[in-house]
Amino acid sequence: MSDLFEGLFRESAGSLVSILTRTLGARHLDLAEECVQDALIKAMEKWPFHGVPNNPRAWLLRAARNRAIDVLRRDRRLVEITDLEAIEVDATGVDEELGMVFLCCHPALPRESQVALILKTVGGLGVREIARAYLMPEAAIAQRLVRAKSKLRDLQAEFDLPQAMADCQGRLDSVLEALYLLFNEGYSVYAPEFSEEAIRLGRLLVRNPATALPRTHALFALMLLQSARDGARVDPNGGGVVILQDQDRSLWNRERIAEGIHHIDLAGHGDALSRYHLEAGIASLHALAESWEATDWRTICRLYVHLETVHPTAVVRLNRAVAESQCHGPSDGLTLLDGELEQYLAGYPPFYAVKGHLLERAGQKNEAKAYFQKASEAARTGIERSFFERRARQNVGNFRRTVTVIR
Repeated sequence: MSDLFEGLFRESAGSLVSILTRTLGARHLDLAEECVQDALIKAMEKWPFHGVPNNPRAWLLRAARNRAIDVLRRDRRLVEITDLEAIEVDATGVDEELGMVFLCCHPALPRESQVALILKTVGGLGVREIARAYLMPEAAIAQRLVRAKSKLRDLQAEFDLPQAMADCQGRLDSVLEALYLLFNEGYSVYAPEFSEEAIRLGRLLVRNPATALPRTHALFALMLLQSARDGARVDPNGGGVVILQDQDRSLWNRERIAEGIHHIDLAGHGDALSRYHLEAGIASLHALAESWEATDWRTICRLYVHLETVHPTAVVRLNRAVAESQCHGPSDGLTLLDGELEQYLAGYPPFYAVKGHLLERAGQKNEAKAYFQKASEAARTGIERSFFERRARQNVGNFRRTVTVIR
């Protein structure tokens, strides 16, 4: 039953909040979120005893709507709302979700606030998860969200999908960044409900003529190609993480890979080259390689060099270090990890794992073991922790596998 609640809430919370916000108005965004949370709590109290309704999502929407009506009546604000009771409980929420996404990207909000607001209201991420995506303190993210919602209230921002879509060019980059971070949160902590939600929202964008631009197709392709490996990333027998080199490629989702390649083709119809084009290109080389040994690492290295020019971040540098070590040896990878990178990525498990692996390949066994221990201490999931603990215990000199960071 707990899995049902968690899955249903992850899949439906964003659209339910969006449907309520469209009627309540952006000034009542907090109320919409609270009512959806209350509906889930009510479901957790009732469903175990009375059974799961035939349409759980409609039940949650009705309960959230009724809670909103009660709050507004108590506060004597119902006069502001003329059609709350007329909400269709079986509404798909597709238009509302797109409207909410673009409302969160109101031009008056800073880019970082736009993205955080999408992740919270539509993506269903909590403050801790958003902070992890940004490698920032939770308090800073919480304040960012409070300021963004306050700004929308002060502006009396309208939930107007046609108007928002007409201005989508000025907002689309924030939307794509939010989907990218949402997908990576799910992918990196083995929580497919997040990555699948990002893919679902991405599919809405590539199907809408106003947002189906080359960079949108590129991001969608990237997400499809990465998620195609989900079935092979964890040992079904309880062995924990299965790294890319050891994955059974027959378990990769070939239909999803084919769809990803199709969207890479669509992404090539424009002149601009975005970070998503480059990352999708890297993902395609992994997806199409017949084996680990057949992977075109030299082309991957060239793409990472270009990516670091287009999007110079610490995580891109970390990924490039892995690729360079495959092409030229561990010393080249370690050189890229020198300097301030370790300080900036302090507490980030993939950094410690990658450095441990490169030190190990360079014959520095004690140093490698220490970094695997750091990775274990910073691990975000039990699956990750057990893998790093095992690596720290093993004879690191015999380890010849690559920890591949996907971001």
